[in-house]
Amino acid sequence: MRDYDLDFWEKFENPGGKSYSDAREHVLAYVRVLSTRAVREGYRGCGLSNATIEYPSRDNPARQVAEAHKKVFRKRLRELAAAMGARHPAVLGDGLLLLIEGIYSTGQQSEDGPAQSAVTVAKLLIDASVGKG
Repeated sequence: MRDYDLDFWEKFENPGGKSYSDAREHVLAYVRVLSTRAVREGYRGCGLSNATIEYPSRDNPARQVAEAHKKVFRKRLRELAAAMGARHPAVLGDGLLLLIEGIYSTGQQSEDGPAQSAVTVAKLLIDASVGKG
């Protein structure tokens, strides 16, 4: 689980192998890459999210790693929301987390499922939160 966590952060901080200085573009790039990856054959969602379901006991070491990861991820999304100038960065960060978690699970449904709308939804969330659009 710790290796999965490290791999996640590499993918999140450098979506598509690139780094972004603009918080909005960073998040949109990650959502774009994830929504493409999530519909590929064999994709099983986020292993860290899956661990919280597969290991219901909070004493389980895998679940503890997963929960710790999700707390840090939530904090990071809130930081990025603040950097975008969101009126309520905590709310935008949480909205983005809900969207990303949704991509993890709905991407497995089909190539033309909800994950295909993820970038548009992310833009709408961000623009509504920063007063654009």
